[in-house]
Amino acid sequence: MVKRKTCEILLIESREKERSYYPAIADFLRARFQREIVTGDLKSDFISCGIVDMRSGIVRLISSMSLNRKEELETYVQKTRSLFVDIVGMVYNQKAIKHSFLICEVKLGEINLTDLAQLLGYCVASNTRHGILISIGKNITRGFESIIKANHQVIDLKRADGFRHSLSIATWKDNEMLFDNLGYARTAEIIARDMIRSVS
Repeated sequence: MVKRKTCEILLIESREKERSYYPAIADFLRARFQREIVTGDLKSDFISCGIVDMRSGIVRLISSMSLNRKEELETYVQKTRSLFVDIVGMVYNQKAIKHSFLICEVKLGEINLTDLAQLLGYCVASNTRHGILISIGKNITRGFESIIKANHQVIDLKRADGFRHSLSIATWKDNEMLFDNLGYARTAEIIARDMIRSVS
């Protein structure tokens, strides 16, 4: 019983430490995306969800971005209930009334196939194209690297209906996000441009 409680305490402490990185990562992505926005019709923001679900995070994004026409987001928002993602970002075109989301999953230490599967699951369930799997201070396990090299479709998955899920891999170190060559995108700016194109 004591051992179990100790494990639970360590898990809680680990999650709290992991969550402490969310605001800095969201700020980093927000700044990178803002550099790519060249028209007043586009808005972008990121928010750390922490212990609330993606739906609550999107509601907060809608508020922080002062979106006027948000009815078209209502159906989408309902699909994201009970998806406990770490960080969510949105690019919104006010003129075309189109949106695109990005989900980030943050992990302490090395990342592996299980972590990627979790991110992919969130992206599929919410119909989100882009996701970033972020390791704090480490990188990916050798086994995971071998799997990606042999099966690149796990990074850029095209569904039967034609919808794509493009997953990137990054390391967060010294307040910088370093993208791994094995993932879909090599920089945050590439993802930003993709998302901007999709709402233009």
